[in-house]
Amino acid sequence: MRLSVRWLEDVDVLIVGGGLAGLRAAYEARQSVDRVRVVTKGVAGRSGASAVASGGFAAVMPACESSDSVEAHVRDTVLGGHGINDRRLVGAMCEEAGARLEDLVKLGARFEIRDGRLEVRRSSDHTAARSAIALGYRGTELTVPLRAKAADVGVEFLDHLMVIHILVQNGSVAGVLALDPKGDELLVLPARAVILATGGAGQLYAVTSNPGDLTGDGYALALRAGAILVDMEFYQFLPWRVIAPIGGGRKTVQMYTFAAGARLVNALGEAFMRRYDPVHGDATTRDVAARAVYSEIRGNRGVHGGVRVDLSGVAHEEFARLNPALARLVARHGLALEDRPLIVAPEAHFCMGGVKIEPDGSTSVPRLWAAGEVAGGTHGANRLGDNALPETQVFGARAGMAAAEAVKSGGSVSVDRAQIGQRVSQLEARWGGEPKRALPVGGIRQRLRHSMWIGAGIVRTAKELEGTLRSLDTYEAELAEMTAATAVELNDLLEAENLCLVGRVLCHAALARHESRGAHARSDFPSQDDRKWRRRVAISANPAKRLRVELLSLPDAE
Repeated sequence: MRLSVRWLEDVDVLIVGGGLAGLRAAYEARQSVDRVRVVTKGVAGRSGASAVASGGFAAVMPACESSDSVEAHVRDTVLGGHGINDRRLVGAMCEEAGARLEDLVKLGARFEIRDGRLEVRRSSDHTAARSAIALGYRGTELTVPLRAKAADVGVEFLDHLMVIHILVQNGSVAGVLALDPKGDELLVLPARAVILATGGAGQLYAVTSNPGDLTGDGYALALRAGAILVDMEFYQFLPWRVIAPIGGGRKTVQMYTFAAGARLVNALGEAFMRRYDPVHGDATTRDVAARAVYSEIRGNRGVHGGVRVDLSGVAHEEFARLNPALARLVARHGLALEDRPLIVAPEAHFCMGGVKIEPDGSTSVPRLWAAGEVAGGTHGANRLGDNALPETQVFGARAGMAAAEAVKSGGSVSVDRAQIGQRVSQLEARWGGEPKRALPVGGIRQRLRHSMWIGAGIVRTAKELEGTLRSLDTYEAELAEMTAATAVELNDLLEAENLCLVGRVLCHAALARHESRGAHARSDFPSQDDRKWRRRVAISANPAKRLRVELLSLPDAE
């Protein structure tokens, strides 16, 4: 069946993704160039991880204690990242986070206020209280106002489109192709510069905090366009997903609760975290806490598939203040947490790795930038709590400004129609007819997520990772034989292929790193080896689309 193709007018800067990084990039780019367009798989400002984030923003600001400093924020971030962060990116984020937070407030974002100023809380893995909190812990209190401001200055929005291909002409990016699942058409979107702000790949795993639209599209798009991915072995698992006594939906105990005195307790009644972090105990980093909970469960010391949260050291009012949505849910169910304590277990949460960027967000591919979770390097082997939002604003702004500056010279966009025709033919061969296989895409996706959770999850071995790669071979072969009866099914098929590719990258990166560091734990290489492994694992694809793994030295700080 023929696929309808529609060409849109070219723009100066096109942003893929409508979360906090993409919206900030669009707003900044529009200050310098005439035409800026945001393309989102869902609805910009209302979908993706930013919209459902709890909204903690770490920055050294006037409301912080006078003893806090940018240097302290840098030290915390590098220590949390186990020393392999890109120091240039860390420095930029920590130095500019306060100013970008002020910008957000001026743009209409709403944060918790106390005594007429931003309320500042301490995330358990920072050494100082430096986190501003979105009003009601709702990410939309930040994203919706930012979208409105971007629209006010003339940014164009195209929602409900899946970007499936980055156009590269003469070695330089020239725009993107996007699938409109509901309109059964392919859109050609020429652009002088493209910024990836697609978020992460939480749907790789069977249990995740991420919405259903986070399928690793940005990593796959960048890799196929010739960009380099780094640090993809480091995937963060959040330890505090509530699994009982309240079931259904996603509920999380906020990390501030553990800085306030909450403790994790196993089936023996033991507050066990001092065994895993003798210094910080329950107020440790996420990677340590996730492995600790995992180890207790695997060691038959778990409670109904998780561990208990002991709130005896936290006043009820303080728990409700730190966990407003969860406290309301507990009250609605009439639960007394003294008698029926919360039980928590890990969930996949955040990818520290991503597209290799320079401090201005530029990548190894000319006219391609990246910002937010899709970019790698800032967090090293583990992200500290509340460092994700400043990353979106600092590097979203930097990428928007750099991309706009790069295209100010003007000139037309050259798009190879033969390249478009080839891609259209490939897509037409995969949709519009009867499926060749009875197995639905959803079934493959479910098996893939289970395989990743078991073989490439919190603790890994070479044997398990190799087994997961063989499973991915099977899933990719099954997907290659499938056709879609509708454009919606084609969308689902392409998402599943992206997940397979990103899962493969993660497994190869994890196999390459022969040590345990941060969120990457290998029981066959249980120690951190600074002598051999203060390096980065980088993955690229050759013209035949075969993955190439290499080791890179850490960039020097400016």
